[in-house]
Amino acid sequence: MIFSIRISLSNFRQFPSLDGRGVGEGEIRQVHRFHPHLERFVQSGGHIVRFERTEDETKFLRQIEASLLPDVVFEPANPDLRYIHVRKGGYDFYYLTNEGGNPIPNFSFQTFLCKEKFEQKKRRGVKRNTEEKIFFLEGKLTVRSLGYAEWWDTLTGESDQAVILAQNEDSICASQQFASQTTVALCLERRESRVLALNPQRVPTLQPDWKEKRMIQTLDISTGWKLYEKGTEAILAENLIDWTTLEGYNTFSGTVVYEKTLDVTPQILESGTWTLDLGEVHNFAEVFCNGKSCGVRLWGPFRFELPLKPGLNRLRVEVTNSMANRMEGKSLPSGMLGPVVLEQSES
Repeated sequence: MIFSIRISLSNFRQFPSLDGRGVGEGEIRQVHRFHPHLERFVQSGGHIVRFERTEDETKFLRQIEASLLPDVVFEPANPDLRYIHVRKGGYDFYYLTNEGGNPIPNFSFQTFLCKEKFEQKKRRGVKRNTEEKIFFLEGKLTVRSLGYAEWWDTLTGESDQAVILAQNEDSICASQQFASQTTVALCLERRESRVLALNPQRVPTLQPDWKEKRMIQTLDISTGWKLYEKGTEAILAENLIDWTTLEGYNTFSGTVVYEKTLDVTPQILESGTWTLDLGEVHNFAEVFCNGKSCGVRLWGPFRFELPLKPGLNRLRVEVTNSMANRMEGKSLPSGMLGPVVLEQSES
């Protein structure tokens, strides 16, 4: 939003809450009339462009051009990224969401894993990836605000410090209101939403030399799972299948449990974090590691960070399918189809 005031000055009266410049006595009543509206306009994120008739009009055009600079810039550009900028309580909040079917940025490590999983489906006997190491590739998000930055998870309510790559207070045009900008690292999963909160009252922590996390290894653990209907003990299968192919379950709607035990050596846990990727799932999944819930996912990617410990670790995945099977007598795909992969990445 842009509001333009053309003024001719002989005397000055200060309006610091707007842009620090006054107007002539002959126009003071008119400016006072609009003053409350302009205050609200600026507080809601609008920009006031100052111009005097004695100045070159090209300067006025340059200020307008600067005002039109985007509030948010993401590199590399992605049409699936949407945002809303809200100022409240002295904070700047940027609600960011990925409306696309691929991660943002779209060259992130998940893209490479999908290719690898396709190959793994062809060679299910391979349990460990020995191919070239994969990297976490993140994009850069630049916003026109300053302050200490945090990421807020919209589903869990948890918050983490954001990695600030740079903050710039240098003026990029004649008006200082366009000077502020902060650049953070950003990676959004498919359909993921997050809030970037900036607090100008706290001193930011810059990490200009921050490095992207690197994938150390992946392990295919698609075999050895036992399946049973929740609330029963009868084993339905010992492999990953669509449960509608089982006798008596072609129109079943409910929850099926998948269980597996992992023997983890202390050496494996010495460095990095472990993430479980369930692959293809229909429709919802909750993961438990040693009896502790690791989260619920209502859509893909079905990825969960695991708190593994040395020795035996019990994994439990509860998958719930669509009610359409029971209500409409359909046999929609149901269950965890995989491939199920453990990913170790640098801390």
